[in-house]
Amino acid sequence: MPSRHFQAFRASVASISCATIAIVGVTETICRHALADEPPAATPTAAPTSSSDPAANKPPRPPPLPETPSKTEPWEHLLDVGGDFAVVARSASTTSDGRPSRVRYQAATGFGLRVRWPIFKYLHVEGYYLDVHMPLGIPQGSLGINATIDSPPVETFTIGARVSPRMTWKSLTGWLTAGAGWGRFEFQRMTATGSSGASFALRERGGSFIEVPMGLGISWEVWPKWISIDLQFTAALVFGERGEAFEDAQTVDAEGHIHNVMAMPAVDGSIVQTFGLSLLL
Repeated sequence: MPSRHFQAFRASVASISCATIAIVGVTETICRHALADEPPAATPTAAPTSSSDPAANKPPRPPPLPETPSKTEPWEHLLDVGGDFAVVARSASTTSDGRPSRVRYQAATGFGLRVRWPIFKYLHVEGYYLDVHMPLGIPQGSLGINATIDSPPVETFTIGARVSPRMTWKSLTGWLTAGAGWGRFEFQRMTATGSSGASFALRERGGSFIEVPMGLGISWEVWPKWISIDLQFTAALVFGERGEAFEDAQTVDAEGHIHNVMAMPAVDGSIVQTFGLSLLL
């Protein structure tokens, strides 16, 4: 009995296996027909390979630009900077209130500095500085004191501006000039010696003034566009003196006596002759 059941089980397994094989066979046949109806797949192409030479992959070099001719900019005169040797004379005869004075300012040498700006081709503006120490001529009794007076040179300076119309002929330039300036006198301590031989001091005094210079000049470019030699002559009106130097003062001698000291004389005018060098910039 058990053998019959085993034989039936084997028969069932065999029938299931045959059915499975039949199904797989039909399925394979259908897949083959389906694949046969599809278009063939495109064969992938290989990517282009880059050349081993880097220069072969660069774009062609553009043609060179045409050469442009070089252009030299013309020289332009911008500034003059110079220094001068100066000879200065200042005339004086009266005090600022009109009293006659025997004190005189003696001619002396000094130095000057200047800067010129060419506003236009034929017009320059100049700033100037002039410094000079002038000896004093003080005769006995000239300051209202019956004594011999010794004095160091009076220290003077002026600072101002001038306008100069100019004309040029090759390397030579001539000009006229006019302007205005402010100046200063500094009188150092003086020593008065009386008839008895006793000495006493006259204290320091100072004062200022205004000047209006006018003149003419000429320059020569000894090194074109670099250095020129300048020669200038100016005469100035002087007025507006103010300060202790142009007022009366007092002093006490060695014996205790009080003396009145007259004012220093006011300058009537000045004459300045300069010779210098300029650096052309």
